[in-house]
Amino acid sequence: MQSNIQSTGQVLIHAVSKASTQRPFSTTNGIIHAITFHPTKPHFFASTQTTVFQYNLQKQSIVSKYKSGAKWISSISMHPKGDNFILGTYDKKVL
Repeated sequence: MQSNIQSTGQVLIHAVSKASTQRPFSTTNGIIHAITFHPTKPHFFASTQTTVFQYNLQKQSIVSKYKSGAKWISSISMHPKGDNFILGTYDKKVL
């Protein structure tokens, strides 16, 4: 029996100090593959197979969407200043 893991509970953010859990996405188009947090802003970046979403944790809204042009994103890394991010892909590319 195969189960569908696509659900609204793919990403949960827990604040230990407040003992609260936040579910940022009500629905997603695809399975979340990688996540990274912005070093200075209350934002995080979540990547599906071909798209990266920038999400504002305070406003609880998507700030922007980035199309990668890659077939499949495998990893995401944020620059320490937060100006840029880099994507690694399974088709041997770095974007």
